[in-house]
Amino acid sequence: MLITCPECKNRISDKAKACPCCGFPLEGYQPTEADRILDLISDSTGYVDAQDIFGQKYLNLQISDDNVEEFYDAVYDYLEDHPDIKKLILDFGKTHWKQVPYNGPKCPICGSTSLRKISTTSKVASVAMFGLLSQKVKKQWHCNKCGSEF
Repeated sequence: MLITCPECKNRISDKAKACPCCGFPLEGYQPTEADRILDLISDSTGYVDAQDIFGQKYLNLQISDDNVEEFYDAVYDYLEDHPDIKKLILDFGKTHWKQVPYNGPKCPICGSTSLRKISTTSKVASVAMFGLLSQKVKKQWHCNKCGSEF
């Protein structure tokens, strides 16, 4: 079984006498509660996956189609009552889970993602006022930060 080295946080065999990466002596080492939690969630792919693993293996809860809501309520309540464990899981995620980049439109002027779509009604009103020379006809987004339209 793999465990997390308490010194360098690399995954190593629980049978090793010392960590091959940093040399931390493991003989006689008793893992802390945090170490045991990190070992449980070390293979998780995201926060929800970590909650699933944590609830099933640490809290000994069973999840099924009939009790999904109760399962997540119990895990959520436990983590809210133990903010140190919640922080431990979230900090683990910052370094181990793949961060999904934002893939939506961004303002070409300021780079903001705070945008709203220019409505068809707004475009029709602009055409009614300025005719086909209206600039809004060609635009799709309005930036809430700098006011540009693109």
